[in-house]
This record gives sequence, C-alpha cells and structure tokens, in this order.
Amino acid sequence: MKKYLIFMLSIAAFTSCQKSFDERIIEETQDYTSRQCPKYIEPGNQLDSLTYSTTTRTITHWYSLSEGKADSTYQAGLKNNPEMYRANTLRRLINDTSWEGCKKENINFRYVYRLADTGEQVFEILLTPADYQTQK
Repeated sequence: MKKYLIFMLSIAAFTSCQKSFDERIIEETQDYTSRQCPKYIEPGNQLDSLTYSTTTRTITHWYSLSEGKADSTYQAGLKNNPEMYRANTLRRLINDTSWEGCKKENINFRYVYRLADTGEQVFEILLTPADYQTQK
C-alpha cells in the first residue's frame, strides 16, 4: 500500500509538471480573476478580469470605466492622448518584473477599456514582444 501511494504521488507530480506554458497561464489568469477581481485601480477604473488566448498567445486585461466624472475624464484622455496611454502602459509593462516569465515566452499583452454601464469598448492597447523587448 505504501509503495502504491508513493507511485501514485509520483505520477501526479510528474503529470502536473507536464502542463504546457499556455495551460499554466490559463490557470493563473483564471485564478487571479477569481481571487483578485474586480480590482479597484483608481477612481472610475477597475480591472474586471484577465484572460488568455492560446491561439494568439495574448493576455488580455479587461477594464471597466464607471460612470461619472472619472469616466468622462478617462474617455477624453484615452481618445485625445492614445499615444501617451500606450507609452505609459508599455513603460509599466517593461518595468513590471512580475511578467518576466511571460515576456520571455514572447506573450502579447492586450489592455481593453470598456464602459461599465454599456460594455462599449472605448480603447484598446496591444503590446507585442517587438514593443517591450526593443524598449529595454
């Protein structure tokens, strides 16, 4: 019985180590979403979820902009200064060491901003390895 238990634990450990990088990222984004989201970022902006697409190898950050003054300020800023928001997001990604494993795997990072009340998408940023690896 003891040998059987050790054997079964060994198989379980071996198969859990066999998950692909993509499978691990799917699990991690789902776990983060269930434990941390929605996450308050600042007035009028919250992170709703993280998702991962294996076909495009893209982690998407889904944000919602709430109603009120902050919402209109964000919308105006996103629409009037898209280059600034993209540059700031790129700088944050480059400096954020928590994404190093994904960056080494050449993952794309997508940031989608939607209106909380309608779901209408108002802004999107896509950062590819060509963006964050050449800016170091």
